[in-house]
Amino acid sequence: MRFTTGILFLLLFTLLLLISTTENVLSLDWLVDKVPFETTLKKTNRGTLVLSNALVSREFLLEPDFATIDFRDNHTTKSSLLRCVKPEAIITLDGIEYPIGGVLSNAHCAYFNRTLFWTNKTKDPMAFHFKSYDVLQPQAPFKYTPKRHAPSDIVWPPKGIHLKVYFQAPWYAPMPHQYVIVSVNYEMYDGIPLIVKWLEVIDVEQAGDVDLSFISVELLAVNLPWSPMGHYWLYAETNQPGGHGTNVLWNWDTELWTVPGSLPVLLNCTYETDHPIIIPLKGRITSFRVHELVIASSDPERVGLSKHRLVRLLAPHTQENPIFFHMIDSSSPAFRKAIDQLAEVGFEMLIYSFWSGFNMESDDEKYIEEISGKLETDIAYANSKGIEVGGYDLIALTRQVPVQWMAIDPNTG
Repeated sequence: MRFTTGILFLLLFTLLLLISTTENVLSLDWLVDKVPFETTLKKTNRGTLVLSNALVSREFLLEPDFATIDFRDNHTTKSSLLRCVKPEAIITLDGIEYPIGGVLSNAHCAYFNRTLFWTNKTKDPMAFHFKSYDVLQPQAPFKYTPKRHAPSDIVWPPKGIHLKVYFQAPWYAPMPHQYVIVSVNYEMYDGIPLIVKWLEVIDVEQAGDVDLSFISVELLAVNLPWSPMGHYWLYAETNQPGGHGTNVLWNWDTELWTVPGSLPVLLNCTYETDHPIIIPLKGRITSFRVHELVIASSDPERVGLSKHRLVRLLAPHTQENPIFFHMIDSSSPAFRKAIDQLAEVGFEMLIYSFWSGFNMESDDEKYIEEISGKLETDIAYANSKGIEVGGYDLIALTRQVPVQWMAIDPNTG
């Protein structure tokens, strides 16, 4: 009896200690303190997947199809962002629109009635359906090695979990579409309330006879406070520069079952909306990435610091601050004299600038052959002094440049 009582006491003590530790961790400020929880992916008793790092979590339904059924802020408001279930994405193949995952329900979309949702959810017969998933390490979208006085604690790629979910075409899809696989990718990182999402569309047959268009890379039905129409607690952006073909759209939802008079906000991350961008699908095409940062605050200082933290995590090279010099005379004597002076006073980089005499846009083979030997010896001299050498050019849509350099195809937009 004493032995049993001792074990029960020990279990109760351990449970209370875990609860106390969790509460203490969640009381930490992720902008100031190091959050000791690692990102995890766990299967729940009801068969769902939960991707979480203690600060934020996203829960996925697996049956009857794959869908996001919860997206929670665990660090400030302790509440859900979601008011309704939507497809994970939407694409078109040869003009046929396909939702990617998602489920159908009679529950209206003004708020998330989870009890009703669990009683009547059904598979959308028109959608690409869940096939399988892989759990991976985060991918580095580009190679990077910290240098030029970058912080010593940079981890690249960031630590976390990469969840890759595969979808296959519905039975009724035309035969060329049956060879198309869509993967929806989610990455969550340790110590920051951030989710990164993107799509990959793969033509297994590689016949090149299917035309692809992205309608939605991310589609979230969110509660009002998280939107710009409310408190703007959710910050969403793409990894592309603004005005270059990607859009983060906050609109009002036109869902059939929305209650009249409600304020149903819909986040749609997509490409251009004034005309479809159609791409021949051959092999693999990857979309832009969506960054979803759960700030859970309208305080300007916290908002700014949160965005800076995101940039430092996903673009660590921005923390480098090389001291550089714009060179406008590319002759060897002037170049080497400048290098000697730069090395003496502590500069780290020289840049061939405008009007330097070095034509970086030339495709004349004779000129390239003549300049290559000179550049090679000059740059080797600079490197021997610890100076890196680069070039500065401006290839913009606002001036006349070769058609093949244009960022936007004049025929397809």
